[in-house]
Amino acid sequence: MPNTKSLGRCALVALIVSLSATVPLGQEAAAAQGRPSNPVIVTNPNTNPAITSDIENRGRAPYQSSVRTESCGGRELCEFSFAAPAGKRIVVQNVAGFVFFGGAGGTTVNQIQVSVFALPTRNIMTGFALPAIRSGQAFAEQTLFYIDPGQSVIVDVILFGESPVFTNNPQVVTLAGYAVDCTVAGCPDIVH
Repeated sequence: MPNTKSLGRCALVALIVSLSATVPLGQEAAAAQGRPSNPVIVTNPNTNPAITSDIENRGRAPYQSSVRTESCGGRELCEFSFAAPAGKRIVVQNVAGFVFFGGAGGTTVNQIQVSVFALPTRNIMTGFALPAIRSGQAFAEQTLFYIDPGQSVIVDVILFGESPVFTNNPQVVTLAGYAVDCTVAGCPDIVH
């Protein structure tokens, strides 16, 4: 009859050997499948953050440009010119401004028309009208149009009413959106 104590010890030793043999095999199998065998901890402290990039918006930067003029006094039309720099496409998302109008008795302004034209064709890009409420009026309108590298647009602000005129105060128009660096992201032709 076999010794049960010896068999128990042999079984325990065999179990320990088999467990120690499977741990390295499990690690090798994980490594062969491209998984790390040990956890990896990555830190990204705000004092030295990891370098990242937004691949959806390569070459994209915020854009805002304002034109101020005092040369519209006594007229009912005020023009503001904007140009895209070489190698940049400007995506305009907002047209804003502040205009002053009025004058001597009998001057009434009922409406302000803002129109954006591409140059040199004078094709309209966008436009909107708003009621004239005070002698100084701010406006801000969401929009979407593009100015391609080297091209220009004119923003016309026109007053409508009875003898409407701009004052000699500063008139300001601002375009805001983002610029795309065509040398980085490419600027395919816009389909018309």
